[in-house]
Amino acid sequence: MSKAPSVESAGDDGGQHRHQQELENDLPLSRVLLASLPLLVLSAVASTHQVGLYKLSADLLIAAIRTLAQLSCLALVLTPIFHSENHSRLFTCSYVFLFMLPLAAYEATARSDLTYPGAYRDSLLGLGIGVVATLSLAVFGVVRSSPWYSPRVVIPLGGMLISNALSGMSLASSELLEELHNRSERIEVLLAFGATPWEATRMAMSSALGKALMPTISSMNVIGLVAIPGMMTGQVLSGASPVRAGRYQIMILYMIAACTFLATAVTVSLMVETLFDGRGVYRAKDVVKNDAPGVSQLLSSGRTWLNLSASSAKRLDSVGVDGLETIVNNTPPIELRAEAMVRHQIPNETPVLVADILGSVASGQSFGALIALHEGEIACLTGKTGIGKSTMLRALTELSSSFKEVKNTRIQLNGVERKLYAPTEWRRNVLYLPQGISSSLPGTPEDLIADLFRLKIHEKSNAAPTERVNSFLREWGIEDPSNVMGQSWSDLSGGEGQRLLLAIALTSDSKVLLVDEATGALDEATKSQVEATIKRLRRTILMVTHDEDQAMRLCSSRWRLIEGDL
Repeated sequence: MSKAPSVESAGDDGGQHRHQQELENDLPLSRVLLASLPLLVLSAVASTHQVGLYKLSADLLIAAIRTLAQLSCLALVLTPIFHSENHSRLFTCSYVFLFMLPLAAYEATARSDLTYPGAYRDSLLGLGIGVVATLSLAVFGVVRSSPWYSPRVVIPLGGMLISNALSGMSLASSELLEELHNRSERIEVLLAFGATPWEATRMAMSSALGKALMPTISSMNVIGLVAIPGMMTGQVLSGASPVRAGRYQIMILYMIAACTFLATAVTVSLMVETLFDGRGVYRAKDVVKNDAPGVSQLLSSGRTWLNLSASSAKRLDSVGVDGLETIVNNTPPIELRAEAMVRHQIPNETPVLVADILGSVASGQSFGALIALHEGEIACLTGKTGIGKSTMLRALTELSSSFKEVKNTRIQLNGVERKLYAPTEWRRNVLYLPQGISSSLPGTPEDLIADLFRLKIHEKSNAAPTERVNSFLREWGIEDPSNVMGQSWSDLSGGEGQRLLLAIALTSDSKVLLVDEATGALDEATKSQVEATIKRLRRTILMVTHDEDQAMRLCSSRWRLIEGDL
């Protein structure tokens, strides 16, 4: 079996020095500077243009200067290292894994508009696993250099892998954080129906991975057709045969694709683990705007660090501990009060759901609620807009981290504490239907139903969800349900979207339904049809409504959130 050619086999040290001298004579610095002339001319012309190209011109000029300075310094540093007779495995590995890798992980996190505690750790671990795995295969299995830690092999290969994986990771991290923070409707619906965080974020993770790999895949699809790639060009110019250069380029592209895939997959998996707690609650308050400067900004001026420190201190000084206490103490607490009870309509006096909640919302405002729902009871929850009705429902079903409960909070289903249920089992039994999200959901209602009933929590269910959903839709005035089931959510009217989501929720076998403004977009006739169905089903429901007449017609108990003394 023939051994792969070693990149150290170009000749003895004297031959390498002669080869280097020849290259330096072939392309002296004066000619390199000549290559910058078109760039300098274009920058100068752009700076005088009247359409606001001055900043672009300045950025381009600075980038050109940085390129010259940084690559010249790199060449000066690497030249004695590459031509040294005594290579140090400690130095080579330290340069790649203790300098290049941590710096790249920082840059990957700095490029995203959003960040969270632990972002750097997740990026460093993901990038490290991807680079170590693929670089080891390249060094020991493909190139087989002697010695294996030759800086001429490890440093360039490591640099290319790290650079490309960095770009992919930053794209994936930005996509996943954006999906979780600003386009989370589908994820929230899946969680509410009993999905695990992995099931709920599967599509978002797939999208993030696809975005990360798309530049590499696009490049591999056209490489060699529209251009000779960079590494191959460099080897050909340095005297290597096109066949040899092409094979090394193929190897590099395969390693880059594998490294980017592995590093990105590990990173987004770690992100999901970090951003969801042990109960599957999304830590929304941990995701914040990213003010971290990129590596180029750090190297440009020390003022960046001063500005960051000053802005952080300013934020702390503007609020401070005393300021937080003032907010909490001066904000009136929120409490839940019973307004009307019609207990004779309740067939069973044993509570299904009991909630004795005491805590605070994200703003620090204290919150207290004591409510018991009985089997077959329809309870209405009212209160002014923004007072915390949705927050209360999300706290009951354990979907939000914006509500902080104190230790003596008690939430039970059929006499069993919530913490004794698995998170997916709890949400399956205490199902929350958010308000006003239908138009923001991706895909079609058929897609959502298929996703919901593929969840592990529903794998033993014998329900035929589509048929039951269609039956409810016909009762509520949609004569041809198949027509709306195949349409995009964004193409449906608000009323159609509300009826579809409510119909899907009613097909579940949950013990309690927490419904947030499920009929607000319906006309009075359709609203009456929906109410008739709800009454007939005799499900245990806690419904948020701003319609006082609906509360009077439909609910056997009415509760109101108000600001007052707890």
